[in-house]
Amino acid sequence: MKRKSVHEPAAKLMSAADTIADANRLKELFREQALRSAPAIEMRIPLASFLAALDQFPRKDLLEVKQKLEERLMAR
Repeated sequence: MKRKSVHEPAAKLMSAADTIADANRLKELFREQALRSAPAIEMRIPLASFLAALDQFPRKDLLEVKQKLEERLMAR
């Protein structure tokens, strides 16, 4: 096997765990920026109307709505 080295010999190599943690931090940062930059409009509708509309969604769509809501709640 060919041995490789870092392009900066004095630099320490990141461990696999550090690399994964770094990638997760970047992923979260990009996700938060995307949520902040997404266009938003305010919609005032009665909660009962919103819930009635959700009742019409198939399970797959409800799970997608749940995921989007969780992402938005985490970003705030």
